[in-house]
Amino acid sequence: MEIKGVKGTLFAVWAPNAVSVNIAGDFNGWIGRATIMHRMPMSGIFELFVPGVEAGTHYKYEIKSQRRRKFC
Repeated sequence: MEIKGVKGTLFAVWAPNAVSVNIAGDFNGWIGRATIMHRMPMSGIFELFVPGVEAGTHYKYEIKSQRRRKFC
C-alpha cells in the first residue's frame, strides 16, 4: 500500500492476550525489537506500516504474553 506517497506494507494481527507484538523479517535483519507494532485501543489488534517492505518479503510475528515469547 501507499501512505502519503510512501510505499510499504501494513501489518496487522489480532492478538488480544499479547503484551506486545513485534515483526522480525528480511527487512530488519530478523531483529523483532527493531519493529514494534502499535496496539489499537479496545480491540486486541496490533498494526504497523513499514515503509519499503514489498510483497514476498519473509517475516514472522514475535508475540509476547505475560508468560513467554512466541514466534508465529
